[in-house]
Amino acid sequence: MPDDAELLSLCHGDRTRADAVKGQLQALRRGERFFSVRAARRIFSNLTSLKRGARKHLRVRGEPLWHVDLPCCHLLALSLQRWEANLVVFRICDRIRRERPDVWIGTIHDAIVCLEKDVPFGLGVVEQELKALGVTLAPGKLVGKAM
Repeated sequence: MPDDAELLSLCHGDRTRADAVKGQLQALRRGERFFSVRAARRIFSNLTSLKRGARKHLRVRGEPLWHVDLPCCHLLALSLQRWEANLVVFRICDRIRRERPDVWIGTIHDAIVCLEKDVPFGLGVVEQELKALGVTLAPGKLVGKAM
């Protein structure tokens, strides 16, 4: 859990927002989860609603989370959110769950979130699914990064 000074900095000095972020992190610690699919199949969850700077404090089984961001989806997210959801959630995540049910996986819009040890597997699935759609990324464009 970040200390109060870090939360205030993260929220640009806004105490109300800092308290809200602290509440979100405490709810996650208690095991509270939410997940909803809204217009254009856009997914909202604890991960997507949490401020980016606070995500680095999340742990699963004591391990920090990493994300694999699909660089080709940023522009698509503006106009093709349904395609993005189909690719990330219903192709990539479903395949990961089928092939490796032991992998903890989440999403933040056009990124998958997993543990560091599972990043190579996640990267491979993303590359294969993109290739199946005729999308080839430049070397080094698809990487896993700590949150």
